[in-house]
Amino acid sequence: MSKHQKFPHKTFGERRQDTEIEPVSATPEYHEVAALAYELWQRRGCPIGSPDVDWTEAEATLQNGRELQLQA
Repeated sequence: MSKHQKFPHKTFGERRQDTEIEPVSATPEYHEVAALAYELWQRRGCPIGSPDVDWTEAEATLQNGRELQLQA
């Protein structure tokens, strides 16, 4: 009887591929930053100009939140 007949289940390497979890990136994705920046802009009363203020705050907020998740 061959090894494959004795052990019909998947090997450790095959099992790992099935359950492999994608690592969490510390860098927020564009759509996440855009959504939060829009929400922050609305909270500020939708002022004209200075979109970089909300974008920068959104990036920093998401970045800090992800760093805390990675440390846990």
